[in-house]
Amino acid sequence: MKSKKCEIKLEGHEIERMRNIVNAIKDLNITTSDKACIDYDTIRELDGADNFLAKFFGLVQPIHPDFGTSWYADYRWDEDEE
Repeated sequence: MKSKKCEIKLEGHEIERMRNIVNAIKDLNITTSDKACIDYDTIRELDGADNFLAKFFGLVQPIHPDFGTSWYADYRWDEDEE
């Protein structure tokens, strides 16, 4: 099994953003397990969370030379892109 160590250093607004993302993921998990409607505020809190978290974990999306970042593509470890 392959392992990877990730160290995260948060500064300023990133600290609160990370807490909000984790709490929104928790709320989403609880809501969906209860089969309830997903709250708009939860969805709003998760907007852009993938990109925010990816930069700290060293994840990237493929970049097309003509169109830029492929936003619908899965993230990959940055060293896999080299």
